Amino acid sequence: MSRAYGGLAIKGPYFRNKSPDELKAIVPYIQVMARSLPLDKHKLVTNLRSTHKEVIAVTSDGTNDAPALHEADIGLATGIARTEVVLWRNIAGQSIYQMVLLFVFNFAGKQILGLNGSDATIILNTFIFNTFVGDTKV
Repeated sequence: MSRAYGGLAIKGPYFRNKSPDELKAIVPYIQVMARSLPLDKHKLVTNLRSTHKEVIAVTSDGTNDAPALHEADIGLATGIARTEVVLWRNIAGQSIYQMVLLFVFNFAGKQILGLNGSDATIILNTFIFNTFVGDTKV
């Protein structure tokens, strides 16, 4: 677990072994969870919604993350598995798609997601980061 800019990056096994009281204390500060299982993501979403009364958006490639996507207030499944072998002819299309998303969210993300307040930029940047990094092994 490491702290950066007031947030936490945590690995799934470390998160998984926390007691309910420890989770209650750290969950609001988690910005990145690496090497996590689908149930870790579900546990995080459930904790944020029930204990901390947060509105939650989850992005995923859609493989194995159905519980977290279903539990979230907003669930976006891209349908693109990171583990698939991508043929060369599809790389350009996927790159353009990602660049368009990045462009749209960088310039209109706050408005699209209805983000306001002093932490809107941090929330938007975390959303953008998680959209493209997701559950990639670190």
